[in-house]
Amino acid sequence: MKKFRWLLPLVYLFLTACGSDVTNPTTIIDQGTALLAESGVNCITIDGNAVYAGTNSAGIFLSTDNGKTWVKRSKGLISNSNVSSIAIHGSRVFLGTDFGVFHSTDSGKSWSPSRLLDFAYGYYFVHAIAISGNNVFVTSNNGIHLSTDDGVSWTKKNDGIMYTAYTIAFNQENVFVGLNGGGVFRSTDNGNNWLAKSKGLGNYGGQTLVVYENVIYAGSRGEGIYLSTDNGDTWTKKNVGIEQADVRAIAVNQDKIIAGTYGDGIYVSKDGGDTWTARDLGIGNRFINSLGMSGNNLYIGTDGAGVFRANVSDL
Repeated sequence: MKKFRWLLPLVYLFLTACGSDVTNPTTIIDQGTALLAESGVNCITIDGNAVYAGTNSAGIFLSTDNGKTWVKRSKGLISNSNVSSIAIHGSRVFLGTDFGVFHSTDSGKSWSPSRLLDFAYGYYFVHAIAISGNNVFVTSNNGIHLSTDDGVSWTKKNDGIMYTAYTIAFNQENVFVGLNGGGVFRSTDNGNNWLAKSKGLGNYGGQTLVVYENVIYAGSRGEGIYLSTDNGDTWTKKNVGIEQADVRAIAVNQDKIIAGTYGDGIYVSKDGGDTWTARDLGIGNRFINSLGMSGNNLYIGTDGAGVFRANVSDL
C-alpha cells in the first residue's frame, strides 16, 4: 500500500465481528451502476483524485469524486473482462485481465492491448501487474514476464520458479512474488534468477504481499499475516486475533495495518501486527477482495456489494 499508489494484489510503498467505534462508514456504492456491485471488485488503485476499480466480469470503473459516483471505462477491453490488477506508470494505466495486459493513456477512456499471447496458451490470464521504475512485471497462468518498454514487448522471467505466482511487491532492488501455496520468492536482478524466501512462512503465506518502510507483509489463506524485516530471509507470524483468516488485501500507514479478509471482513492492528481487532463497519458483506488507501480515505472492494469508503482515522 504511502502520495501512495495501491495495487492489488500489489502495492507500492506502499476479519469475526465484534464491537467497533466505526458503525456508519461512508458508503460509496453507486446504486445506479449495478455492475460495480454485482460483479465483485478485484482491485482498487488510486492516482490523485482518480479511483480505479477493477471488477470480476464488468471491466473497469473510474470515480473522480471519492467514489460517490462511478463511470464504466471499458472501451477497447474485451467484453466482460475480468480485471485482476491495476498499475500506473506516469500517464499510462495498465490493466491485468483474463485476456492479457491492456493500457490507457487517457485515464481509461480507451484501452489498447499489450497482450501476452502465444500459440500454446492463447491469451494469458494475468494475476498481478506491478511497476518499479521502467520495469513492468506481470504474473500470469504462464509464468512471470517483464517489459521495459511500456508493454510493447515481454520477456519471460521464470528461472527457479516452478509454480504460478499470484502477487508482486518491490523493496528497493528486490522483487518479490507470492505463490499462494508455494511461498515467497525473491529476485535481486530483475527476475533473471529467483530464490525461495519462505523460512517461517506458513503453507499458504504469500497470496498477498505489501511492502511498507522495508517491512514486507504477507497475507495467507487461513493463517492470518506474516511479516519480514530482512527482505524475506525470515518471517514472523503476526496473527493474534486473526489466526484463521483468509487475508486477501493489506493496507498500511504509520499507525495502522488493515487487513481485508474473505469471509471475516476487516481487521485492524495498531501495534505493528502483534494483535488484531475485528471492525464491524456496517458493510454487511464480509467478503473483501481489495483495499486502497489515500490519505484518510480507505476504499474497500467487496465480492458482491461494490465499494465502500471509511475514514482511516476512525478505525
